[in-house]
Amino acid sequence: MFNLIPVLFGENDLMKNLIILTTLFATTTLNILEGSEEGTKQRPLPEEMGTFDVIPAGEDGGKEPPVLFPELEGEMAREEKAAYEPIEEDAEKSAEEKSRLEAMINEYVEFGGAIEMEYSWAKEFDNSSSSDIALETAELDFEISLTDWDVCELALEWDPDDDKFTVKEAFVTFGNLDCFPWFLQTGRVFVPFGISTGAVVGDTLTITDPLTIEIFETREDVLLIGYERYGLHASAYVFNGDTNSGGGNDHIEHYGGTIRYGKEFCNMSYGVGIDYLSSIFDSDSLTEEFPEALEARYAPGIALHGRLFLNGFSLILEYNGALRSVKFMEDDEDLKLAPQAWQVELGYSTKICCKDTYFSLNYSESHDLEGIFPRRRFLANIGIWFYDSILLGFEYGHDVDYSESHGGTGNTADFLISQLTYEW
Repeated sequence: MFNLIPVLFGENDLMKNLIILTTLFATTTLNILEGSEEGTKQRPLPEEMGTFDVIPAGEDGGKEPPVLFPELEGEMAREEKAAYEPIEEDAEKSAEEKSRLEAMINEYVEFGGAIEMEYSWAKEFDNSSSSDIALETAELDFEISLTDWDVCELALEWDPDDDKFTVKEAFVTFGNLDCFPWFLQTGRVFVPFGISTGAVVGDTLTITDPLTIEIFETREDVLLIGYERYGLHASAYVFNGDTNSGGGNDHIEHYGGTIRYGKEFCNMSYGVGIDYLSSIFDSDSLTEEFPEALEARYAPGIALHGRLFLNGFSLILEYNGALRSVKFMEDDEDLKLAPQAWQVELGYSTKICCKDTYFSLNYSESHDLEGIFPRRRFLANIGIWFYDSILLGFEYGHDVDYSESHGGTGNTADFLISQLTYEW
């Protein structure tokens, strides 16, 4: 062992290094003994120390863990806050932009629409019967007004035949009737011929259209100029219809006009009108049912109509008809037609169990339509508005066909319809 000491420390310094090591060992041992004795005297016994006394009390009296490195922890907190500040600023900006966009939409755009479900049973002219549950209407309406002098209206409707949405109406109106009586309108509209406006609810108090509307409702792409003041409404319009007399070049050569007058009082309102259309075979139904007449001579038409509302009672009178007949060939047979139709409707509206309820009876007839449409139609309706937007209607209908000598069957048809309408 002593042979290793010279190797570790060297021979010349052996005694000196032994003295230093002995002194360091003695000093360390003494310090340990003194610290142990002092710790024994100062350390509290377990029963004298509370369970949580090792954690200092916070400002609210609760216990908080000690902060070992306050400077480091503060710096980390500042870095974390700085990292989240851009995210919070972006979120605030996005929220502000969303609020501004919503405010603009609410200010300039009105949104509406309707859904109609029908539950029906029918017995046809050939004595066959059927029943069905069908989506009758699905419509979306938009009205956009960026200034006081313009309004744009767009209506999209579901086409059950093609199972897709199509444009029902789309037009722009320039004018401000509060300041100026004249206005300009252009786009796709239901032209003012008869009482039909294309509305889902409101033209009549029936679920099924009277024959005047079913036959003569006309939708075209028009340019219209109008005047409205003190209850008087007048307008004239031009369009390029489907009919083209004699064939050949296709030009804008169809036109129409209307003059209407109406007034409203406390419990009474009325309106009357006379309309003119240069070619009634441009109506949606007549164009579809008589394609052979599209190149025949134009048949101008006239519409007379009036409405009266008094103390809950309503009365509608309407006549639509051609001013001259049209000759054309159909299935190698010469036809000479002057389509006509008229209707009368009596209705009454009241409240039953605090719900707006209406009753109506409608009778309409057609003439000179060769069994394509019913000869007569009778409709009885009752409707209940459960809320401002929910209408439940019930209808009984009875159709009478043209005689066999006039292209019909001479039979009758009956149908029952229940319709749920939700509009907004």
